[in-house]
Amino acid sequence: MLAVAREGARISDDPARLAAARDQFATTSVVVLRGFLVPPLLTWVQTHVGTGVFQDLVHPASGVEQCMVDNEVIWMLSFLLGAPDVLRAVEDITDQRPLTTTKLRVYRFEPGSGHHHRWHDDLGDGRRLGLSVNLSAETFEGGNLQLRKKGTERLLCDVRNTGAGDAAIFRLAKGVQHQVLPVTGREPRVALAGWFRE
Repeated sequence: MLAVAREGARISDDPARLAAARDQFATTSVVVLRGFLVPPLLTWVQTHVGTGVFQDLVHPASGVEQCMVDNEVIWMLSFLLGAPDVLRAVEDITDQRPLTTTKLRVYRFEPGSGHHHRWHDDLGDGRRLGLSVNLSAETFEGGNLQLRKKGTERLLCDVRNTGAGDAAIFRLAKGVQHQVLPVTGREPRVALAGWFRE
C-alpha cells in the first residue's frame, strides 16, 4: 500500500488495496500498514536506535516513557515521511487534508517500569493524525494501542502492532482518545511515534 525506503516512497496503485485501507480507517479510526519501513531502512534505523541515548520523559497529559535524544534517525525519517508523495498517500487513505508536516520521536517502554500512555487525544499544534511504527528488534508483549470514544469504555480498536517496520496511523479528533498499554514480558517496546500535521 505505502512503504518508505531511503530512496523514497513506494506507493501501490492497486485500487482494491486503497479501498480496503480507506474502509479500515473509516470503520476503526486506524489503518495498519504492513512493511511501512522497508527492510534496509528498518535495519539502519534499528542500528542507530540501538546506540541512541534515551532519557526518561514525563508527559503530564498522558504518562511516562523513555525518549531518544534526536539524532540522524529522526532527521532522516522526518525528511522521508514529510515528503509530498508520502503526505498525499496518507491523505488518500485517511481523507485528512491538508497534511503538510510531521513531528516525530522515538520512545521505549521497558517491561515492569511503569511506562505507559493513559487516555488522551493529542489535539493541538495542527495535529491531524497519529503515527506509531514498531522499531522493536524482538517481539514484545503488551503495549497495545487502543482507541475509544471519549467518556466511554467502548473501544474503536485494539491494535497489537508487533511486526517490525509496521505502522499504525490513527485518527485524532474531538471525542476520540487513545492510550498505549504497559509492556509485559521481557522485551521492550520501541516505536517511532508522532503526528501528521497541517
